[in-house]
Amino acid sequence: MTAEALALKLDKCVHLRGDVFRRMISSGREEMSAAPSEEAVRQLHLRYRLTAEAAKTYFDGGFSVVVQDNYYGEALPRMLRLLQGYPVEAVVLCPSLAARIPLRDARSILDIGCGPGNSTAAVAARYPGARVLGVDSSENMVAAACAAHPEFEFRVCEAPQGLDALGGGFDIVFSNACLQWIPEHRTLLPALMRQLRPGGVLAVQIPVQQSQPMHRIIAETARREKWRTAFPAPPRAFHNLQQNEYFDVLGEMTQEFTMWEITYYHRMPSHAAMLEWYRATGMRPYLDKLNKAQQEEFERDVSAQLVQAYPAQRSGEIIFRFPRLFFTAVRPGA
Repeated sequence: MTAEALALKLDKCVHLRGDVFRRMISSGREEMSAAPSEEAVRQLHLRYRLTAEAAKTYFDGGFSVVVQDNYYGEALPRMLRLLQGYPVEAVVLCPSLAARIPLRDARSILDIGCGPGNSTAAVAARYPGARVLGVDSSENMVAAACAAHPEFEFRVCEAPQGLDALGGGFDIVFSNACLQWIPEHRTLLPALMRQLRPGGVLAVQIPVQQSQPMHRIIAETARREKWRTAFPAPPRAFHNLQQNEYFDVLGEMTQEFTMWEITYYHRMPSHAAMLEWYRATGMRPYLDKLNKAQQEEFERDVSAQLVQAYPAQRSGEIIFRFPRLFFTAVRPGA
């Protein structure tokens, strides 16, 4: 456990678990949920106050204190205010999308764009015993998922056209790094929400790479005069909306939604390694339209611009930023 490991590294330190104050309530305890009661919120804030007072008391007694708890949204600044006047450092962990789904239990889960089943297994691990259905538009991916995870059900399905045939009523509709390939998100997200039972949760992660230098370089290179014949139209379309547009779409469907963004810093040993990675991802739609000689020339044109866009660190490594947008949304009516 990260918090315990940190506490053990410090001299005279207390590992204070805020959740202990919740578990001390023997009767009348109200649990937090996607749509919590006023009493559940009141008990949560009481827990924060008790945790802060205990932490300050230990600190005044000569101890360092590692506080472990869940602080989402405005809860973190609330806790920091309770500890005002004391030296505080916040260590923020970035849990997986599955870990952030605001449901304690789930009996049925739909994974949109399951690929080879990795994401399906990840969300299923959070909810043991749930019926999990993974769908993908690729027959090859579905075959790979069936071979790797025979314990789950997988089907070939185009989203959103084929979703209604699945029956709906799911507790969770989950999609990890898939929706960027599907157009018309303003109608797609409501279609996904309709697959949920009232009170069910839509959980989505979408890469937001279109504004990153690598994608800009590839697109600008393709628009050069020498490549216009090969690329009369952009080979790759980004279907993502802007973050504020997702906010509006979600807000039209429900008042119970949360959005956040994480930028991952991938370490690349060289610019050549970065280009190698992109051959199979962002550059693939472009390279597929070129013969071998043209592919090599196009890669040289792109590579020549990477050094300035991605300067090397002192170690010679390259920082490749990979932002991802996350959101969860609860279907109203529970």
